[in-house]
Amino acid sequence: MLSIRLCSRIIAIMLSTAVLSACLHPYTPPVQQGNVLTQAEISQLKIGMSKDEVQYLVGAPVLNDDLNPDEWNYVYTFKPSYTKPMKTQKLTLHFKNGNLISIDGQVDKPLGKAQAPIA
Repeated sequence: MLSIRLCSRIIAIMLSTAVLSACLHPYTPPVQQGNVLTQAEISQLKIGMSKDEVQYLVGAPVLNDDLNPDEWNYVYTFKPSYTKPMKTQKLTLHFKNGNLISIDGQVDKPLGKAQAPIA
């Protein structure tokens, strides 16, 4: 039969293991998704440009709305770590008759370390 001293040591080890494992979070790497656009690219956009010119300059949008093909959405998300919240930036381009008529959103400071995403 196990002695009381041995049983108390086993219980203490089990409790401390449970407490320590609850404090640890697994490592999750930073996750970047979407269109990464720089201020230089956005500043080259001009009202009146065709869809082909815009796509050549900043690439194809991540989100395509089949119900509204004259609105292009460039979205960027950055999740820095397990404990920090996700950050999202968005740029919306509006077209009429195949030409750019308005730009909503702006390029802000980078959300990640090396990227300059859209805002």
